[in-house]
Amino acid sequence: MSKTLFTTTPSHPNRKLCRAKVYVRNQDRDFQTEKKIQLSGAKDEDDIIKKFKTQRETRERLVKLKETVEREKKELEKKKEKLEAELEAQKFAQVKEKE
Repeated sequence: MSKTLFTTTPSHPNRKLCRAKVYVRNQDRDFQTEKKIQLSGAKDEDDIIKKFKTQRETRERLVKLKETVEREKKELEKKKEKLEAELEAQKFAQVKEKE
């Protein structure tokens, strides 16, 4: 049994219709690619791919930086709470000494 590129099915009664749909799909894909090139300011498809890779790398760096900053912020908040507690303890100790 040989395989053919286009088969006749109830939804596709003839080969011409199938070929037309494939042609339209390819034209639409080409149009979408051209639109992406125009909108991105890229010169060609490879340039678009490079831009997306660069954006992904930038996003990954920013996510890591955000995580680092958030971790440092938590550490500083803990340190601040500890220092405030020490300050309150010293104030309390000074009041006790005066009495």
